[in-house]
Amino acid sequence: LKLDFGLVLFALCLGLYLELLFGLVGLGSATRAAAQTGGRAIAWQKSLRAILLTLDDLAQIAKALAARRPSPPAAQTESSTLAPITTPSLDDVPPWRKPLGTGDYISLILLITCTLLILLSPLFHEQGVQDVLTILASELHPWPPQE
Repeated sequence: LKLDFGLVLFALCLGLYLELLFGLVGLGSATRAAAQTGGRAIAWQKSLRAILLTLDDLAQIAKALAARRPSPPAAQTESSTLAPITTPSLDDVPPWRKPLGTGDYISLILLITCTLLILLSPLFHEQGVQDVLTILASELHPWPPQE
């Protein structure tokens, strides 16, 4: 989940800084030409992204369903004694209670870095806050613009 949020924020960072990066390389005119002729490509890209995200969600659901273990049958005892208390193993602990691993730390660093880059983007190039919000709104819109 952390990586999903990090990748979404990374895509928003690319949307904000792509023109700046192309300008550094000297491809400003190429981005303008691509913006004029790339409407169909953007529509296909967003459609493909929606399909892939849906398939990813379905795969995650299938993985979660496959990982579910059946609950053990209830023990029927005649005595009313309580079972001894045992400490749960690391396999019995829910995923959010386990210690963070290297991948978790990388995901959190990506998430924090992209959030800071988005918040500081009006300071890094000449776009104002309103322009940044407009770019973010167009990137977060699920359907291509109507012509």
